[in-house]
Amino acid sequence: PELLSQFIRDTSLSNQVMIFDSSFPGYTMTAVEMISEGNKLVVKAIMTGKHEGLFVDVLPTHKNVETPMILFYQIENDKIISLWAMSNLKDVLNQK
Repeated sequence: PELLSQFIRDTSLSNQVMIFDSSFPGYTMTAVEMISEGNKLVVKAIMTGKHEGLFVDVLPTHKNVETPMILFYQIENDKIISLWAMSNLKDVLNQK
C-alpha cells in the first residue's frame, strides 16, 4: 500500500490493484501501445501471470494466464486518479 500511494491517489483503486496482485502474484504487464492526450493515458497491454487467488469469483487454478488488456488512466499531479480496465475474462476462464 505504501508504494501504491506514491503513484495512486484513490484508495479504492489501490485496493483493486492489491486484489489483482493477490490473484496473479508477480504478474507482468507488457505495454504494446500507448496513447496520451492531456491528462489521459491509454495503454494496450498483454498481462501474463499465474492464477493463484480468487479473481471475479473464479477460484485459483494455478495455471498460467495470458490476456490482452486495455487500460485508461487519468492522471493529476503525477498520480493516477482513475483507472478503467478491460480484459477478456474468457481468457482467464479458459486457461492453459
